Amino acid sequence: AFDFGAAFNGSVFRSNFLKVPQALVRLYLHEYLPEVPRVLWLDHDTVVKADVGELYRMRMRHALAAAWDASRWILLRHVLGNCGLEETLIPASLRNLSRFNSGVLVFDLDRWRSGAITQSIQSWLQATSGCDGDQLLLNLQFGHDFDEIGWRWNVLGFNAVTFGSYLKEMPRRCIEEA
Repeated sequence: AFDFGAAFNGSVFRSNFLKVPQALVRLYLHEYLPEVPRVLWLDHDTVVKADVGELYRMRMRHALAAAWDASRWILLRHVLGNCGLEETLIPASLRNLSRFNSGVLVFDLDRWRSGAITQSIQSWLQATSGCDGDQLLLNLQFGHDFDEIGWRWNVLGFNAVTFGSYLKEMPRRCIEEA
């Protein structure tokens, strides 16, 4: 299992979010659940309106499936604006990529275990000082290499006030049709 204290050696994180080990649980599901081939992750603020079995059983080519973030923030702008990190930290292929949201995810743990994903994410964690929590880490790690799930699985409408001009008000139809 991941030793939170030893790994960060007293590092100062930019985010209070990462000061508790639970913040990174989803990045170590393959260790906590060694016999489980797949996991459906739902954040605590997710409202489930239908059977999620279809989502769990979706065909996957990658270790992760996610929905694009409704705000369509540019990853580079987000990193530079909110984290104060150097542009060169981000691979050129990801600099103009919109980010996906980590609130609803499907993990193919067999694929996750077969690669060096965890080690790479730990490197990203050190490089970013934990800015934006696992949201940024997952986006930097997977970039283009994730399976896309439809917006109905992650409407991201109840936090619309957070995104200011991006989402003034989520149309009621989006919530009803999700």
